[in-house]
Amino acid sequence: MLSLLPASPRDLLKRYVYGYANQIRSSRRLMRECRRNLKVIFLLRGLIPDFRTIADFRKDNPQALKRVFQVFTKVCVELDLYQQILIAVDGTKIRAVNSKVNCYTTDVLLKKIANIDAHISNYLAAMDELDHKEEDESSCTKERLQEILDDFHARKERYEEYVEDLKASGERQLLTTDSNARRMHSKDGFYCSYNIQTAVDSENHLICAYDVTNRNTDQGPMR
Repeated sequence: MLSLLPASPRDLLKRYVYGYANQIRSSRRLMRECRRNLKVIFLLRGLIPDFRTIADFRKDNPQALKRVFQVFTKVCVELDLYQQILIAVDGTKIRAVNSKVNCYTTDVLLKKIANIDAHISNYLAAMDELDHKEEDESSCTKERLQEILDDFHARKERYEEYVEDLKASGERQLLTTDSNARRMHSKDGFYCSYNIQTAVDSENHLICAYDVTNRNTDQGPMR
């Protein structure tokens, strides 16, 4: 049974940090952990907030969650845990929600528009041919062809808007689901991703700085 008691921000933050430390980011999985994982049960004192509460806490407090890391680094400095002599910086590609299908460049969009124009011409020719047939024989087929044509026109209009958006923004890529991500090359191929840059102190291997970028290269983002 889900907890009927209100969960304090302190409890939700503890669960948030625990989830990320253990690579559990799904709000539904975190809710299940509250039921079965003794560590989480102890941390939250038996509270089991539902997945919507978890998701809303994450969505409504982005700046506060960023400050958690700032407090962490401040504590590390106070405890003299950073050697501050050698800092290693590296990047990790994290896949975005956006699929490769919904990643567009101007060249890709222009090819799609040209392909749609060719299809429209073919369907218009087919409709002209149907005009010469008996109305009873062709009305149903012609209605279906018109639906297909309407769909092509809608897609063409959408792609033309994407082309204008790319021109206005000066960007080389447009991603419709996760707009801040970019298509990047990794060891596993090309995927829509973010490049997570982390700076780690060599003494205790603690992260002292990080940045999220959509640049494919690791050179320069954290200067």
